[in-house]
Amino acid sequence: MRRGEDLHQMNCAGCHSKPDWAFASYWVAKKIRPAALGLTSAGAAIWLWYVHVLACLVGLAYLPFSKFFHMVAGPISLLVNGIMEEGKIRPMWRPGG
Repeated sequence: MRRGEDLHQMNCAGCHSKPDWAFASYWVAKKIRPAALGLTSAGAAIWLWYVHVLACLVGLAYLPFSKFFHMVAGPISLLVNGIMEEGKIRPMWRPGG
């Protein structure tokens, strides 16, 4: 254990932030620590992985309908408008027709 701690200090600890900075996950890990062995034996890692993947997919599906999408579409729109010549742009939709 001592050798592993020394290796960790030499190779890893200097590059990584303290776990305290991960405020949400660090707090959750501290709170569920007493139940960790029971969760592990019940196969919680597998269903937590599925919950995580599902949450990511739901977030990606919601992205185009949220205000956050403006952070993605805004710079792309500015880039496209900056490189296109005026008069050569043909809009796909025109008001009234």
